[in-house]
Amino acid sequence: MRVLIIATYFPPNAEIAAVRPYMFAKYLQKLGHEVEVLWRGVDGTARDASNLFPTDAFVVHTYEEGTDSQETGAVSGKSRLWFLPYKVRKPLAAIYHRSISVVTARRNQSQTEEIVNKLKAAIDKLSDRQFDVVISTFGNIENVYAGRYAAKIFGCKWVMDFRDPVTGLAKNRRQWKEYRNIQDQAIRDADLSITVSEDLARNLSRGTGRQVYAVYNGYDETEAVASNEMAEGISFCYTGAMYEGRRKLSPLLEVLSKMISAGELKKEELVFHYAGRNFEELQHQVGKYGLQDCSRNHGFLSRKDVEQLQRSSDFYVVLSWNNPNEVGVLTGKFYEGLRAEKPIIGVISGTKPNSELRHIIEKYSLGCCYEDADREKSQEKMQEYLRQQIRHKKERGCVKHQCSQEARTAFRYDTIVEKLEKMLLQLTDESANAHG
Repeated sequence: MRVLIIATYFPPNAEIAAVRPYMFAKYLQKLGHEVEVLWRGVDGTARDASNLFPTDAFVVHTYEEGTDSQETGAVSGKSRLWFLPYKVRKPLAAIYHRSISVVTARRNQSQTEEIVNKLKAAIDKLSDRQFDVVISTFGNIENVYAGRYAAKIFGCKWVMDFRDPVTGLAKNRRQWKEYRNIQDQAIRDADLSITVSEDLARNLSRGTGRQVYAVYNGYDETEAVASNEMAEGISFCYTGAMYEGRRKLSPLLEVLSKMISAGELKKEELVFHYAGRNFEELQHQVGKYGLQDCSRNHGFLSRKDVEQLQRSSDFYVVLSWNNPNEVGVLTGKFYEGLRAEKPIIGVISGTKPNSELRHIIEKYSLGCCYEDADREKSQEKMQEYLRQQIRHKKERGCVKHQCSQEARTAFRYDTIVEKLEKMLLQLTDESANAHG
């Protein structure tokens, strides 16, 4: 089977969005298929990704060259209002972004059209090749148009991979409707649509008359993670973005604060490790509970250093959300916690209970999960879980983790891509039978 993958992010990009298409390419190639990749070619945060993501096993084409300014912008992340206090800067930034939303929307549309044209030109240059399947992965909207166009040029099947819903780009209700129409039409036009969770698959399918299938993200067991000695005290680790406060630690912090007040945990024993670019937001949240002295800022780390930090902490924190119009959010951080073999503390904001993340954590005994939609019961459950874990570490020198082998197998990328392969083979066999 000959496969073309169209992706905005791909190694040497170090962004989390580069992992899924890379793993598809890597393991489809290992399964004996011919894989070529068409990607944007922007380096972004490519500091240390090249050794972790060898790409010599398959052909990679680029359709746009990266620039120094793009890389610098990706790494810097400093606000223009950095000199103002956080409490003043945050509302000013929100007002600013609302005021320029119309201008931004027009600029984004123009940029998308330009990128789509470059993509189509790159696809035209590949028209002498033959492909059985084109997989376009959504991270940016241009890949929706490119996947449809490539399938027509090559006369092959189109698989639309919704790593994220298109509607997630919307800044207002009007944009949401516009993006929903684009998303629904893509699902109707594609020969196969896949996404990263069961809940999101059901949500994407609604109103389209077509089924969307879940193909989870995962972790790669072949990339060994060094084991670190455990530090003293009780340590938590969170890495990544805080999304301007959308991801909230407050339920966990409230539980820890209560345990300190009850004498179940000493404040000086608690350490909260953070790696990323949003330490000020984290400090703002922990400061409400008087725990700012317990936080440690590690800044923006390489992937290898992040993994070591995760392995040396007692608990790995995953922040997410679950709302009626935004369900099935399984952040890549969940899979990092699974791979690090650490108890996962899930904190889920939003009004919809029984999230898929909570279901997976409980099904496979991966840790404990709090949901805003079930606040009182969730807090009691988390407090009891942490109480037992703290006692276990004090008695035995480590926390208790009993992740099942079933979970580790189910979320390994080799297992996941085997499932994808079956879908693709069925798709191409149906096409061959139809023409036969």
